[in-house]
Amino acid sequence: MILEARNLVKTYGEVEAVRGASLEASPGSFIVLLGRSGSGKSTFLSMLGGLSKPTRGEVWLGGENVYALSAARRAQLRGRELGFMFQFHGLHPNLTALDNALLPARLAGREAREQAIEALTRLGLGQRLWALPGELSGGEQRRVALVRALINKPRVVLADEPTGDLDPESEAVLLACLRQACRESDAALVLVTHNPALAAGADQVWEMSGGRLEARETLPAPVLPEVPPAGPSERPATGVGRRWLVRAAALTVGALLLDGAVAASGQKAARVREEERGRLERVAMQHLRSDLGEITRRAGPRYGVELVLDNPYPDQPLYVMAPDMTAYVQVGFNFKEVPLRPLQAGRVLKLTGREVLRYELTADVPGFQQLMPGYMHVKFSNVMLVSLAAAPDGHGVLRRSDNYYVYLQPEGADQARLSRENNFPGGAPLFIPMPPH
Repeated sequence: MILEARNLVKTYGEVEAVRGASLEASPGSFIVLLGRSGSGKSTFLSMLGGLSKPTRGEVWLGGENVYALSAARRAQLRGRELGFMFQFHGLHPNLTALDNALLPARLAGREAREQAIEALTRLGLGQRLWALPGELSGGEQRRVALVRALINKPRVVLADEPTGDLDPESEAVLLACLRQACRESDAALVLVTHNPALAAGADQVWEMSGGRLEARETLPAPVLPEVPPAGPSERPATGVGRRWLVRAAALTVGALLLDGAVAASGQKAARVREEERGRLERVAMQHLRSDLGEITRRAGPRYGVELVLDNPYPDQPLYVMAPDMTAYVQVGFNFKEVPLRPLQAGRVLKLTGREVLRYELTADVPGFQQLMPGYMHVKFSNVMLVSLAAAPDGHGVLRRSDNYYVYLQPEGADQARLSRENNFPGGAPLFIPMPPH
């Protein structure tokens, strides 16, 4: 098995979003997860993808226990083994089409420039490589997202409602492209959808309801749109490899139809969603304030840490799923993860003002890097889900990430030495906040 989920549970306060869900995916398999909005299927997929730590249970990917790894190692594993597709293309607005397609490869430390140019060119984007997402049509953006999902030749592709704004014909074309690309590379495809028609031909079909997975009967494969073999390339092949070219050719069929499909049948709905999404992004990123509060010393190498959330607009409540905080201490040029545990149960916060969340940090790290003499350089990373509704649908949640940096006294620090070497006019402070960097 390339991917295995064992009894996954995800809770937010007293709400169980996923309840004991298990799944196995072998190379080349096609698995469909059905379910209505709010059933827990996207939460389950995010746990499969190493993006959201389960409350209980394990995820094994490529023979490794995903959530037993450090955050940095987990990110490396995701980049090597997984490709992601979402309903919205999610292209970075300040990166060109080529750079967006290359982003997963660069994060994984791979050189894939020629491969990306070859694929984008075969999809009709050879003259649009340097265009920003705002200069591309909806169909062009979707082609870039397809190349991005496959650029690292992942062994598992996770697709969360990737056809939600397409008409049935174009939906079938896009699915055919995805399936053929995964077959060519022997990658498992896990598709989350609310449309039972897309489950035809799947090796496994599961339905999620109330956070529970139940097996459903598989249906015969439909007659999918025919994908022609690769023809002559618009530019000479440059060692990319025949398998990638065949995969790119599979996507070409979808490229010819997606522009019109998005414009004809999904444009109005997409515009409404984008407006709602834009409002959520403005409120979640501009109204919601998030920062470190006080840090206090406890026994031994332990510290009390406060995270302060503030919504200055009480008449417009924000709903925040309890943040997932991690802490790191710099050692040499790298950051080493250290234990940080919440002191309150995970819950959904209805934020109409100021809320203080408390954590306990254990920072016993020999050989830490001293950017300021005698102080540890500590980074806190905070990931939280924000919504404007207490029970949002699949499009009403925003994932927000924040980093905070401090210089922190280690256990047993020599106060006189700290004051002398850093020219403090008074006593040496326990911690010194630093701006994001």
